Amino acid sequence: MSLKTLREIAAESNAFDAALKSATAAGDVQAWDSRGLIAWLGDCVAHGRYLPSGSPEREALQALVDYWTSRLLQLDHTGSDDLDRLADFDPTAGVPLIADCPYPGLEPYAQGQRVSFFGREQLIRECVAHLEDPAKRIFLIIGASGSGKSSLALAGVFPELEKRHGAEWLIAPRFTPNASVVLFGGQAKAGPYPGSTMVSTFNAGLSGLVRSLALELAPLRVNAVHPGVVGDSTKWQHMPDHPVVGRTPLGRLVLRLSAGTELLAWKHDPRSIGCLLVGVAGRRCRSE
Repeated sequence: MSLKTLREIAAESNAFDAALKSATAAGDVQAWDSRGLIAWLGDCVAHGRYLPSGSPEREALQALVDYWTSRLLQLDHTGSDDLDRLADFDPTAGVPLIADCPYPGLEPYAQGQRVSFFGREQLIRECVAHLEDPAKRIFLIIGASGSGKSSLALAGVFPELEKRHGAEWLIAPRFTPNASVVLFGGQAKAGPYPGSTMVSTFNAGLSGLVRSLALELAPLRVNAVHPGVVGDSTKWQHMPDHPVVGRTPLGRLVLRLSAGTELLAWKHDPRSIGCLLVGVAGRRCRSE
């Protein structure tokens, strides 16, 4: 973290001064909480180790400290007795930075650190060009631990995608250990119908995939929702007399809103891991 500049310290002093004047005008000065000011004074005193003796900056900071210790004494607020003199200058302490350190250490660069991530411009362009190709939308970044995979994705590829396609593309946030994945299948896995060979096979395979991924990706939670025929989906919305309608308890099909509600329930339930939620309109959903 960078140390504050004298201008920033002066601005904070002005803010404390305004708060004290407001409390005084309201006749509530004795009840004014000075703990924040005292902690701030401690930081000011410690800052003295970076300021050489006789420098204008040190004299200006000492003047601020003198002003506030005097005010606190007048107000009979305790806690600032040992905060009346700046720490001695320490030439080995280094030079205070006026900006955050651009190197995050062992942590990967985040999306907000794009301005500090450089040297991989050509690789970033190649990654983005691959993803922009409709025939190559799947892209894996593979490398040894610590080689910069996460930094390349988070501070390189993602910001560039947002810059180029932020208005049209949805850039999903990074997965964390508390994240959850919910995949959509369908009841065709267990109730095939003429012409459903492909979708029935896919949905049945999805069930095995979810249970496998739940083990492979733990603690990331992976679940699946298998609704019945969704009546207002793009595929079935123009077919109100679907053969399945007559076999449902309520004589109607599942709607996208119902399926979405179940998705949100699974997404936020920390107990759901590797579950397959199935349901048909009019029947209570159950987990397999």
